[in-house]
Amino acid sequence: AGMLEVRRNGLSNGRKVITGLAPIPSMISRKNVEEKSPPSEPAAEHILDLRGMIIPLTFLKISQVFRKIEAGDIMEIMGTDPDTRSDFLKVLGIWPCEVMSIRDGDDHYLIRLRKGK
Repeated sequence: AGMLEVRRNGLSNGRKVITGLAPIPSMISRKNVEEKSPPSEPAAEHILDLRGMIIPLTFLKISQVFRKIEAGDIMEIMGTDPDTRSDFLKVLGIWPCEVMSIRDGDDHYLIRLRKGK
């Protein structure tokens, strides 16, 4: 319990899909990621799928992953919890980061962050 599974998703650019061990509807496919990220945006090195999870678990997962990624890396957070969407910066307050975009989809939102130095 409380562990993260990190796996390479088979893409040539080395992005990682990071999910909690709690039940999650699906892993992210290459097609889903490409549909969400316009070609003008750089690809995310880390993808955190939090769909179906609520705070405080979402905050725990975000902080665990953000602590481990390198400065300059881009992380995408997919989620459904409105409280996480509105308050995610509270948990990231100790780390410098740039909010690249926040987009709402039909059944989830997508937040793109770049970790600062």
